Amino acid sequence: MKKEDECTTCGYCNQQMNPGKGCRTGFIYNGNNIFERILAGDMRDLWPGMGTHDICHHCNAGLGQYHHLGCIMERCPMCKGQLKFCGCFEDEYKHILMK
Repeated sequence: MKKEDECTTCGYCNQQMNPGKGCRTGFIYNGNNIFERILAGDMRDLWPGMGTHDICHHCNAGLGQYHHLGCIMERCPMCKGQLKFCGCFEDEYKHILMK
C-alpha cells in the first residue's frame, strides 16, 4: 500500500508529482510543429483559474505550472480538446524538457 507521503513519478520529466510541483516539459511536438503547453489554471486550460485550488487535483501541478503529461485536466494546444484523449499527439507525447 502506498504511504501518504509517497508520490508518483512523472514518466516524462522523471520528477515526483509532489503537490505544487509541475512538469518540466514545456513543449510537445507533432511532426514538424512544436506547441507550447497550456499552463495549469491558464484561461485556456480545462480548469481556468483552478477554482479555489492552488494545485491540480489530478497531477498536483501548481497554478501557473505545466500539468504532468498525461493529466486528464490538460487542454491540447492544437485542437483545444482534452490532451490525453484527443489523439493529436498519437499515443506517446514527443516532448522537450525545460531546464
